[in-house]
Amino acid sequence: MKKLNYLIALVFTAGLFVGCEEDSTYRDAYVGADVVYFTSSTANFFITSNASTAEIKVVATSKSSSDRTFEVEVDDASTASNDYSLASNTFTIPADSYEGVIVLGGNFDNASEDGTELILNLKGGVSEVDNMGSNTSITVSIYKLCESKLAGNYTMTTTFGYHDFLPSFNPNSIDVEIVALTENTYEIVGDFTGGLWGDLYAGIYGTSARTGVVIADICNVISWDQTAFGDQFGGGIVYGDSSSYVDPATGNIYISWECTGYGETGVAVYEPK
Repeated sequence: MKKLNYLIALVFTAGLFVGCEEDSTYRDAYVGADVVYFTSSTANFFITSNASTAEIKVVATSKSSSDRTFEVEVDDASTASNDYSLASNTFTIPADSYEGVIVLGGNFDNASEDGTELILNLKGGVSEVDNMGSNTSITVSIYKLCESKLAGNYTMTTTFGYHDFLPSFNPNSIDVEIVALTENTYEIVGDFTGGLWGDLYAGIYGTSARTGVVIADICNVISWDQTAFGDQFGGGIVYGDSSSYVDPATGNIYISWECTGYGETGVAVYEPK
């Protein structure tokens, strides 16, 4: 699950994400020198079934009246292999421009949900400059990101492993809606605890439904930010003992959760309506 939490902390969408600033900021760092370098030392490339591509930005500290072409090489320490393609081992910074791009292609069938690393190094190559910048290597983490279509209305039936009033109120069914936020993240509009907090506990302890939980679907594996949703007793709603996943054959969603405050647990089955 560590890998999934890391992905959630990023943004769930296909493409490449690289931190950047205004070009003038980078140019000011190399006053008096003509250099080229990556704008970031790391990036993430999420490959979807829609033939994803990615562009990695390279900048120079000066313009030229003519095109400038440079070489790029794949570092031997890379673990990425047949899950990507490199359009060319050279890239060009066009005339009168500070920027060029290295183009990557993604191979969905060969990509891994666990991820691989592609390390690219800049070389002086065809168009020489005074020197290369200090940031001449970038590590691109490549992940397979499956198509996800969970939005819709569901009947959610929760079987509780523990709550204060067992064996009553077990199992319990409620209607919920799942709303798409991004390509692979969704908000559950309804009580994530299957009515335990919003119905049974509400009349006894004054609790309210645990709504607004955002889940992520990464290749049919369901996860969520375990630090984001409290259980109203000083705990959080975290992963349960069972797996949380989507059954692609039925469209059913299975979510196992635990409330850390007093140990309530449940496994919810979401059946499309």
